[in-house]
Amino acid sequence: DIGYGGVWDTALSSDQPTVSIINTAQPATTETTTFDCPLASVISPGDYFTFGSTTTDFYGWYEVDGSSGNDPAVPSRTGVQIDINSGDSASAVASTTATTLDTVSGVSSSNIGTNVTLTADVAGEVDDFNDVSGNFSNVTISTQGNTGQQVTDITLSDDVADGDRYE
Repeated sequence: DIGYGGVWDTALSSDQPTVSIINTAQPATTETTTFDCPLASVISPGDYFTFGSTTTDFYGWYEVDGSSGNDPAVPSRTGVQIDINSGDSASAVASTTATTLDTVSGVSSSNIGTNVTLTADVAGEVDDFNDVSGNFSNVTISTQGNTGQQVTDITLSDDVADGDRYE
């Protein structure tokens, strides 16, 4: 602990203390998650996943063939209903999922084939994607969201003698 006034407590030798301070800025990043969608026949009405923006925690849930009353109503989260048909291909499920998620404030989404990319609109920590119902494959958080930080590394050289005073 280096403070104001005191005695160096080290087994190093010399009489000239040298401290190296390196400040490194870690940039803020937006979280990006990718996942592959299944055939609609694998998804049951009310199946859901969770995700977040920097301001809101969400759950995306599936309504299949116009079914009603299947909203899982996840506590402390905002629901996003995704309407699919039981005969939809995996690509159609991905397209509908991405199009619906892209309307949600705080995130953006797109798809290529069966793969959906979900990105927070603002850099910072968000609730990670969680496939609660277990329908998706290849779920990957390719960029973890964070607010950025200043990292300071302090290195004390071997130029300090045990018992030397500092002020």
